[in-house]
Formats: sequence, structure tokens, C-alpha cells
Amino acid sequence: MAAPGSRGGLDAEPVPEHLSPWAADADFWTSRAAQWWHRTWERSEMVTVETADALEDSWRQWVLWNRTCAEFAAPEWTSGPVRKDPIVADTGRVLTLTSVVASRD
Repeated sequence: MAAPGSRGGLDAEPVPEHLSPWAADADFWTSRAAQWWHRTWERSEMVTVETADALEDSWRQWVLWNRTCAEFAAPEWTSGPVRKDPIVADTGRVLTLTSVVASRD
């Protein structure tokens, strides 16, 4: 699976200043580090995690996805036209796409 993530636990330390404008958005807090996914999936005892990593330079693909959504998606799925967003502001310092590969036991 691939999902929006962070390079570290956002709730474990103060929000970096460049991301603070988005900290009031509940979706912001769903960005989990690869280690969190690894631990959570392993605890389920339903799968064996093969890898759990932050995808390098994935913020660029994330920005492309956001721009595509802003252009083609219904307004309720976007925040309107391309806007300054946390991924652009962050440039991959904290926010990333997280990849997890697991197999069923």
C-alpha cells in the first residue's frame, strides 16, 4: 500500500513551523511514519511486513496528484484551484508517501 505519510511521528514533536498553518486540519494528523505502519500491521498478526519505507522524492508525485485533482475532480474533493499546500511548503522534509509491502501468513 502507499499512503500519505511523514518521515517521523508528527505528534511526537512540535509541528515544524512551515507546516503549522495546516495543523488545525484533522487530515494532517493522519500522516503516519513507515515505522508506525510496520508496527501496527505486525501487531495485527494477520500479515508479515516485508518492507515499510518512505518513498524517496515522492512529494513531487504527491503535488502532481493534488494538481490533477484540483483540475479534474469535483469541487467537494479539492480545496479549489492549485493552492499553497503543505506538500509544496514542505518539499519532502517531513511529508512523504509511505509504502508498505506485506504478505499474509
